[in-house]
Amino acid sequence: MAGLLGTGLAELCTAAPMNAADLNLAREAAAAARWEGPRVRGGGWLEWRLATPMPGTPAQFFDPAHYDLSCEFSGPQGRSLHVTAFWSRDPLGSQWVLRLLPPLAGRWRAAPRARIGGGEAVALGASFEFDVSSVVAHQRIVIDPQDPRYFAFDDGTPFVPVGLNVCWGAGPQPLADYRRWFTRLAENGGNFARLWMASWSFGIEWKDTGLGDYAVRMDRAAQLDAVFELAESLGIRIMLCLVNHGAFTEKNDAEWQDNPYNQANGGPLAAPEGFVTDERAQALFERRVRYIAARWAHSPALHSWEWWNEVTWTPIDAAQLRPWFTRMSRVLDAHDPYRRLRSTSWADRGDAASWKMPALDYAQQHDYTSRDLMLHYAGAAREWRDDGITSKPLVASELGLETTHDAKAPRPFNWDAVHLHNGLWAPLFHGFAATALYWWWDHLVDPLNVWPAYRGITRYLQALHDSGLRLAGHRPHAAEFAGGEAHALALAGPTSVLLWVRADLHDASALREAWQEATGGTDPARPWQPDYPAIVDGRVRVQGLALADGRVNGRVNGRVRVRWFDAGSGEALATAAGLATTETTLRDGALDLTCPSFGRDVAAIVQAL
Repeated sequence: MAGLLGTGLAELCTAAPMNAADLNLAREAAAAARWEGPRVRGGGWLEWRLATPMPGTPAQFFDPAHYDLSCEFSGPQGRSLHVTAFWSRDPLGSQWVLRLLPPLAGRWRAAPRARIGGGEAVALGASFEFDVSSVVAHQRIVIDPQDPRYFAFDDGTPFVPVGLNVCWGAGPQPLADYRRWFTRLAENGGNFARLWMASWSFGIEWKDTGLGDYAVRMDRAAQLDAVFELAESLGIRIMLCLVNHGAFTEKNDAEWQDNPYNQANGGPLAAPEGFVTDERAQALFERRVRYIAARWAHSPALHSWEWWNEVTWTPIDAAQLRPWFTRMSRVLDAHDPYRRLRSTSWADRGDAASWKMPALDYAQQHDYTSRDLMLHYAGAAREWRDDGITSKPLVASELGLETTHDAKAPRPFNWDAVHLHNGLWAPLFHGFAATALYWWWDHLVDPLNVWPAYRGITRYLQALHDSGLRLAGHRPHAAEFAGGEAHALALAGPTSVLLWVRADLHDASALREAWQEATGGTDPARPWQPDYPAIVDGRVRVQGLALADGRVNGRVNGRVRVRWFDAGSGEALATAAGLATTETTLRDGALDLTCPSFGRDVAAIVQAL
């Protein structure tokens, strides 16, 4: 591999220097540069392309020490954005590109600039003006200003991620895969996906590129462009993971042997852990982050940047990572003018000291467990509180019943689908900001068509938002269930109570035990259906409430409106009285409700009148 990548580290890490003649040619080209555009693309963002070529090689174009091209956009109300240009080879040509998501309508002015060979900034062609007649709504997702444990759009509208991992394509046509997956997710109400820039998918730097020169992977970058535009069209937001653990480990999913940072391949590192401490390695990764931010920060589909997937499996420890997070965040500060959210992940809940850093906006955990998720996320929420992580959103960004899955293996019943369903509800009712993101998108969710599982929670959340309510401001609250084998979870807010009531049998492990008892568990190829006994006249009691009605704060007595929903479909349910919406009384801070008959689970929205 070392021979393939070149003769030495200096050539690998830094493009061939520009001599005086090259510099003069480049500066003359900059003065005569002409930008074409804007073209309206994707969800409504703007793109310009440099119509006149700049002299040099792609290796020089990717290195900001040689070519640092950018534009100052200034518009109405004194708004300005510094946008970094990037070089691209795609179906539209080999050109420098600028992408802008205008925050305001009106007259804008663009002043392109270039620093060539590290010299002073010079004009990159003439400044120009353009009009923006309308802007994209919901451009950016931020921490909810009403409650820092949740997300919201930049206009204050609540945003609850409902989705799954869709990290890479399953076959030779990844865009076809994503069109199918994203369409099915959106059709069933989902709005969120997690993607990886892994070596075998959307990664732009690997053994076939060497370090710092991404030219041979411009096809991967163009594919990611297309995935973002698809997500924009369907209202799906993306968490984009920049580094997967295998690239820097010799153990779990090891790819270190093929990593261009590896000294054996001509790179600067004798061992993977040097990636976050070695100066050359950090400078090279800064270059990659700069390019990624320049190319994709504009997309309204981008929810957040995720630095690592499961850095647990690398030899890099948290103490080494913390200054690295700060350093790399400064790169995003310089090249992501929209200030997209930032996070990372470990294989569990990770490092509490890192989560407290301003450089990480929300915390994540990964869960491969057969435990009842009602109990599992109760324990996880308690552990987060014990660690002092109480004012950032929590996201269960991977969930699976097991760490392996074979959709073709015979199963008497799809208990993974039940596990996924519980993962959509349980974290939210323990104060998490998002549904759990199930992992087996390509082995379970799509081939077995589990997509309809997303309908229940999305319709419930829509009903919540249509009522003028949001998860923000609600806190987990004790609830008691009587009248059958079931449990209830509650969230209490200033004017409302949210409930999820689930039969004990509606849990993956409980169903497996029921199958074992009913059949002896000797024939997994023989289909089996659980017998969910109807729970009739089940009762939920929630005490210690003080609900305001908009006129009087802290009432412990008064009328409330109750709406019940089927948690599987999201459809409204009639009560025993035959009404989809009923009223009852809050007495001495206690709420007593009778559930509609159910076999699996139901949910309710209770509002003070």
